[in-house]
Amino acid sequence: MIQLDFWRYIIDQKIKDLLNEKKENKPKYRINLSHNNFAEMFDFPVLPESLEVKKTGRGASFDIIGLGEVNVIHSRQLAEVSFEGVFPAIPAHYLTIDSQHWKEPSYYVSTINRWQESRRPSRLLVHTEGYKFSIAVSIEQFDRREVAGSGGDIEFKLTLKEYRFHLTRKAVVVQKEGEEAVAKQDKQPRPDERVPPATYTLKKGDSLWSVARTQLKDEQRYKEIMKLNSIRADQLRKLPIGMVLKLPITPEGRKTGAT
Repeated sequence: MIQLDFWRYIIDQKIKDLLNEKKENKPKYRINLSHNNFAEMFDFPVLPESLEVKKTGRGASFDIIGLGEVNVIHSRQLAEVSFEGVFPAIPAHYLTIDSQHWKEPSYYVSTINRWQESRRPSRLLVHTEGYKFSIAVSIEQFDRREVAGSGGDIEFKLTLKEYRFHLTRKAVVVQKEGEEAVAKQDKQPRPDERVPPATYTLKKGDSLWSVARTQLKDEQRYKEIMKLNSIRADQLRKLPIGMVLKLPITPEGRKTGAT
C-alpha cells in the first residue's frame, strides 16, 4: 500500500507540474503525449486546428487557442480523441513549441509506433487558456503520409481511446457484534502506468514464491517462473543471489511485474 500511495503521489505531482508549468521555454498552449509514467514524453510541435473528443452522452465545447474547438464529454463512457496535424521537417516559424525542442518527423513517428506496439497505456495532456485535462489513453490508430513538395513534412491523423484501468478489489467482511456480516470492497488504489520489466534479479532473502507474489501478484505462479527459467525442484532452495530471472508473459503480451 505504501508503494501504491507513493506512485499515486508521483503521478498526481507530474500531472500538476505539466499543467501549471510557467517556464518561458514552455508553450502557453500545449498538447502533450507521455508514456511509462512520464519517463518519456513530447509536446506536439504544431497544435492542431481542432481536437475532438467523441463520447455518447452530454458534453461541452471549449475554444482551443482560437483555431478550433475541443469537445469534452462529461459522462463515464470511454472517450475517443482524434486530431490531425503535421510534424515539420524543419523548425519552421509556425511551431508552437520552442525551436530548441523541435525534433525530426522520424522521431515522432517511431516514438508513437513504439508506444502503440508496447500495448501499455499512454497519457494525453491538453492545456489551453480556458481548459485543461489529462487522461490515460490507448493509441488506436496512427495514419501518416509525407507531404509532396514540402521537403519532408509528415501529416498525420491520430486516434486515441480513453483507457480505463481494471484492478481487482479485495472484499473485506465487516461484522459488528449482534449484526449481520457485510462485505465491503477495499478502496481501489491508483493504477501503476509504468511499463513492467521483463526480468527480475534475485536479492538476499528472495524465493520464487516471493518473486511471484511481488512481481506477478500471485505466489502460485512460481511454477511458471520455474518452467521459463528451466529451474528444477531440487534447485529451489539453492538459487544464487544475483541470478536474473525471466518473468512470464501475460495474456496481453507483456511481461508482468513492478520495479
